[in-house]
Amino acid sequence: MIEAVFHTFRVLPRTLVLIMDNTSRENKNQIMVKIMAKLVLLRVFEHIWLAFPQKGHTHGPLDAVFGQATVKMANNCFDDDVEVGEVLQKFLDRAEMESGTCERKAYKLDEAAEWGLWGEQHLRLKMSNLTNEAAPHSFHICHRQNLSLEESKGENTAWPGAMAPHPGDLVVAIRRYVADMNAYQVALIVPNQDVHLLKAAINNQGVQPTGIHGRRLITKKDCEKFVGRAKACHAQGGISDRALAYLTEWASGTRVRNPRPVTYDFLHHRVLALSGVVAMSATRAPTELSVQAGPPRKIVIHSLQGAPLPEEAEEAHEHEDLLTLDD
Repeated sequence: MIEAVFHTFRVLPRTLVLIMDNTSRENKNQIMVKIMAKLVLLRVFEHIWLAFPQKGHTHGPLDAVFGQATVKMANNCFDDDVEVGEVLQKFLDRAEMESGTCERKAYKLDEAAEWGLWGEQHLRLKMSNLTNEAAPHSFHICHRQNLSLEESKGENTAWPGAMAPHPGDLVVAIRRYVADMNAYQVALIVPNQDVHLLKAAINNQGVQPTGIHGRRLITKKDCEKFVGRAKACHAQGGISDRALAYLTEWASGTRVRNPRPVTYDFLHHRVLALSGVVAMSATRAPTELSVQAGPPRKIVIHSLQGAPLPEEAEEAHEHEDLLTLDD
């Protein structure tokens, strides 16, 4: 998505806001937070907000647009994934939206890099309590010097032995709900002493992600069942040749896919420094990256009530990659 925006405008805004559902497998997990933290560390963005509206958000404007899009899809006939994209693009072209909605693009994403591994690289952190029922709904990732006055009043938390708060620290300000002005916790992600050296290490080793994110697995039994049903439906005239080809190729994993970009150009974009930005203090500059030493640093996210919760692993299905017909 960011790559598509960058190629359209050849520039990115200083602030990125992502409003997402609360599902831990796709959105609300430490993998997503680490990826976004790395983008701020590299100064691709100055601020990134991860917003997860609480239960009942289906009545909001974003969900209303999606709801209308699903109605359009339900009222149209299509035979494969390409035609679905065409239906959605026609909907976006004709829909009446806010004047600020200047870019409306439906695109089919077939391949993506291993962004999860990219986020894990260099950031040796373990974040907890992001996915349980008492987890907060709003995360603002930036440098401490860029926090708002309301956010800066939040409780500063870090792992044992961390240095005192510094304006150059990379942090995440945590709100209970999206609409809150005040952050109740400001958790350290990367201390100022590591920020510049870590950024240099990433740039020296290359900012580009590697690999291709694997598709969700489907069992051989379910694949055969799916293909069999598709062929039976086609034999009875229920679906076209094109639809049969799509369904059988998708299930068997032989569908030709659009390749991912060789390089993601947006990763070379940098936010220009503002006047008054605090540079790393020379007296605190280390000779080695402390973030690379020892076990992963633990970042404990406090509950909605503001108190730490017992440490727990992310929900098991966050990394689930098996697709069954029951899904």
